[in-house]
Amino acid sequence: MPLRDLMSDQATCRIRTYRRGDEEELVRLFNDAHKDYAGFTLRTPEFWLWLCRNRPGVHEEGIFIAETDDEVLGYAVVSDFGDVLEFCYKANQTGEENVLKLLEAIEGYVKNAGAGSITLNAPADDPIIRSACSRLGYAESSPSYALQLSVVDLPGFIREILLSKLKKMRTHSGEEILLKIGQPSTTDYDYIALRIRNNDLWVERKRTENPDFTIQTDKGTLISYISRNSSFVRGILTGKIKVSPFWKLSRALTLFSLLELDAPWYFPLGDYG
Repeated sequence: MPLRDLMSDQATCRIRTYRRGDEEELVRLFNDAHKDYAGFTLRTPEFWLWLCRNRPGVHEEGIFIAETDDEVLGYAVVSDFGDVLEFCYKANQTGEENVLKLLEAIEGYVKNAGAGSITLNAPADDPIIRSACSRLGYAESSPSYALQLSVVDLPGFIREILLSKLKKMRTHSGEEILLKIGQPSTTDYDYIALRIRNNDLWVERKRTENPDFTIQTDKGTLISYISRNSSFVRGILTGKIKVSPFWKLSRALTLFSLLELDAPWYFPLGDYG
């Protein structure tokens, strides 16, 4: 590591509140920290101002920035109601201490605002935030909201996922696979046929008469699996996923493993409201 970066990492972090123009650096930090999560939406300064700074219940005194003389190391946006709308930090040698300082600033602000609790939505696999919250005595709980993902063009969505994994998809070369997808509150089905020949992939909204195997499920279960909120085995055991003929179960599992997104979903709390 260059000497300048090492000195910056080891420099004492201080906390201040938002000043006009900070959004440029905050957006850069957010985009870099969250770019590998599925569902990531590129922030712009204009969007950040609309989403965070100008949101009802958010004041400049509730936007905390952790920094040294040389760089911004993290920030948090908290509302008067105790909701941490965005929490972002730079993963360096002092990452956990910087997170702790931001959380302590949030606690003081929320107490003065009269809110009875703090709600922080963070990636489940983030060890630094998890450790810092544990040190401060925060309790982990299931969220009271759920991700609702609506896909308008399901065949196109499936095709884009499988195209990114075409080399692995070649294990199904020569097969014709039929997805039989139930629709909510009806007995109707959508049919999506998948075929691969050499390097070409076809994903079409149609019913085929003689598929190598058929996977029957409902749209909600399929989307839940794609977004890594459910499992193939659980779907089979609960009857929400059915494979015909059943002895093609291992082939269906291989296909579903390709449909699963590589990155976990994460949305900051502010994106829900």
